[in-house]
Amino acid sequence: ISPTLLKPGAWTAKMPLDEYDTTAEDLTSKLAPSPPPKSRPIEDIVKSVGQPQAQDLLAAQQMIQGLPDVLRTELRRVEHAREILLALLFEPGGGSDKQHTLVRAGLGEASLEKAQQFWHLIGDIGRQHRLSILQLTLPAFRALDSVSQRSFLVLAREVVFSDQKFDLFEYVALTIIESQAESKKRRKIDGKPTKQDIALVMSAVAYAGNHELAQAKAAFDNGLAAFNETSQRGLEFCPPDRCKFEHLSPAVWRLAHALPESKRGLIEGCMRIILADRNVSQEENELLHAVCAVLEAPLPVMAAG
Repeated sequence: ISPTLLKPGAWTAKMPLDEYDTTAEDLTSKLAPSPPPKSRPIEDIVKSVGQPQAQDLLAAQQMIQGLPDVLRTELRRVEHAREILLALLFEPGGGSDKQHTLVRAGLGEASLEKAQQFWHLIGDIGRQHRLSILQLTLPAFRALDSVSQRSFLVLAREVVFSDQKFDLFEYVALTIIESQAESKKRRKIDGKPTKQDIALVMSAVAYAGNHELAQAKAAFDNGLAAFNETSQRGLEFCPPDRCKFEHLSPAVWRLAHALPESKRGLIEGCMRIILADRNVSQEENELLHAVCAVLEAPLPVMAAG
């Protein structure tokens, strides 16, 4: 288990993409997983939140180096940020006819063609790297003016909901993108953050990595160690129907206004839940990214496996 814990955009700021514009000799080998590091005690991993190590930055560098040359170049271009993000949201096959119609109406035919080109490039890399590509695109997205950001968020939601389905990565991507937009400052929050919100988010993370109810409950209980006995009161494991996206999203955005100690407890609790079985699933990794992006907290990036 090798966590990288960085603030949003920090790793791209520390390592400019220009420094790694070398020719990719073998994309497959460069993106192949490294040998697993030695196991680390959970306590050490939790304490490392917000303190990226040299090996974490090296892993980020290797990810950037392994990208196709054209994609690595385009990730920095503000004018193509929306097309790359849309490519990440397209359905298998490069997007549905309905998605194509929406993009064509919102950005034009040229943008649709560019988004489809990016979809093919990203598809060649693999599903496990799409979150990293999303993060690498965020600096360019933030450079867009606020009007362009708002209109893109509307378009992105239409693209995602065009098939009447909503999967975890789509939730994660929309949440992270919105967390980087200027309009988040004007987002309406329904109520104040509560312990129930913390319990709901922790429960959702537990379900993301465990398909059996008993295993999810055991992982949740492991996460309670992040809180003292007094703070644990009121943190009750939530049933699956309470952890649907329509409940999860408002809870996460309310917690953006929680006290710093509550945010720290939530992040540590989620880390303990994920690491309870010493295995990081892609779903757990992606969901925790979304939560931390909204909290404006150091962002854990953990290698699946």
